[in-house]
Formats: sequence, C-alpha cells, structure tokens
Amino acid sequence: MNTKQILIVEDDPGIVELIKTILESEGYAVWICDKGEMVLEKTKEISPALIFLDLWIPGEMDGAKVTRLLKADEQTRNIPVVIVSAHNDLAEIAREVGAADFLAKPFDLKALLMLAQRYAVH
Repeated sequence: MNTKQILIVEDDPGIVELIKTILESEGYAVWICDKGEMVLEKTKEISPALIFLDLWIPGEMDGAKVTRLLKADEQTRNIPVVIVSAHNDLAEIAREVGAADFLAKPFDLKALLMLAQRYAVH
C-alpha cells in the first residue's frame, strides 16, 4: 500500500496535533513544518500529495510567499496547496497565490477530511 503523504505547515501545536490525529486516523502519513523557510526543502524531500499551509507562520516567509515559491518551482508546482487561516480575505488570497483551495479557521473536521480526500490523489 502506498500511503499518501500530507505536509502540514502550522506553528500552533494544538492545531497541528488535531490535524495530524485526524489525518493519521484516515491512513495518511503526516509531516510537519513550523517555518516557511523549511517548506520548499521538505516538500522536495517527501513529495507530499497535499500541503495544508497556514498563512501566518513564523520566519521570513509567510504562507502566501511560500505558496508562490512552490507554484513557481517545476518540481513542486503540481502539489495542491490548501491555505488555512482565519484571514478575512482568505478566498481571494488563496486564488491570488495559486492555492488549490482554502480552509477557514476555525474549521470543521469534516471539511478538513473532504479537502484531503479531494486533493491528496498522487
């Protein structure tokens, strides 16, 4: 069996644990990054089927910049990114940066699983 890998980019330990527990219970392999600078390298290392990416992460790069970099890189551009945030303009930001979708905080666990099932396909 080929376990689908999902990368979570989030700095809130409670949210990370919640997402990780839910996704692992559904059979996904879950990886965690808590800084934008680590995402490109980690993505190339594990080649996830999907990335859940918070807009507001610590470090030099926020989620919007990370998504733009992922979409500009030939090796990572086809990996779906779901932007996760409580930002008011979340849908617009997700569209502008080339994200596949968005998930508003606080989020419903069923919505999280639906997005994982929809986008974690390779």
